[in-house]
Amino acid sequence: MTSSKPSSSPVSWPPDKATADELQDAFQQAHSAVQWLARMVNSYSVPTSDGSHLHMHWNADPSTITTPEVAEGTVVEMRLPQMVLQFVERGERTKHEVELDDKSPARIE
Repeated sequence: MTSSKPSSSPVSWPPDKATADELQDAFQQAHSAVQWLARMVNSYSVPTSDGSHLHMHWNADPSTITTPEVAEGTVVEMRLPQMVLQFVERGERTKHEVELDDKSPARIE
C-alpha cells in the first residue's frame, strides 16, 4: 500500500481504553473491508501477473484506503473509521455508499 502524505494528526494506536477483544474485532472488520476493496478491483480490472493491480493507496487526510482505477477515472474508497465503501468518479463521491457494519457478502452484493 502506498501513502499520499504523512498524517497531520497522529492516531493513538492502540486506543487506550480498547479491550483485547475489541481490538481483535476491529482487526477482523478492517481485514474484511480491505478484502472487499480487492474483490471490487478483481471484478472490474484486468489482473496483472505480479498482483500489482491490487495495490491499495492510503490517504491520510481524509483517512481512506482507495483502489487503483477500476474504470477510467473511477476508484473505490473505504473511509475510516466509518468502514464505508463508496465509488469515487473523477474525484467526486457517488451518492451510493455501503456501510459494512458486519454485513455478510450476500447483503453487500
